[in-house]
Amino acid sequence: MKKLVVLCSILFLSCGTKQSTTDTEKTSLNISEMECPKPGKCSWEFMPNQSLIIKDNTGGTFYPQFVENSKTSVIKFRYHQDSPEGVADGQYTEEVYFEVENDEQKLFLKNEELQQVKLLYGRLCFCERGSVGYVKVNEGQLKYSKQDNKILVSLDFENNQIPQVLKELQGIVDLQE
Repeated sequence: MKKLVVLCSILFLSCGTKQSTTDTEKTSLNISEMECPKPGKCSWEFMPNQSLIIKDNTGGTFYPQFVENSKTSVIKFRYHQDSPEGVADGQYTEEVYFEVENDEQKLFLKNEELQQVKLLYGRLCFCERGSVGYVKVNEGQLKYSKQDNKILVSLDFENNQIPQVLKELQGIVDLQE
């Protein structure tokens, strides 16, 4: 009887196992807009003909600065929570920035490769000292695809330096807006 239970368990698990995909398959994107955590608001912004310059702040944190550049554009994601009623300085914001070449059609980057697009994460709030600011992201994966005047973005990431609410972003950026 024990052998039958073990055999059935193995068969059940093997039937439910997914095949792994190749990197080529992983770069294809079919993204629907992500659901924004409540009570916040999420937005994507396309900043055409801009370059992201990461300025070094003392203490190992950074901040973004933008300059005109006809060869690159910046994608910005923002998650924002307003202050609860009656609470001063209770806003909470997370931002993600990255830069792409204007002629780039597809990207798939992992871990340290994320700095090829200068991936930057920021946490802005009246929070514990040392748990806010911008940090470079070197852990995760970014899938980017430009199709029919739309940019499809999928990002899974961790920064391991400051707390973060969002660890997965998915969205469609309309270039005609």
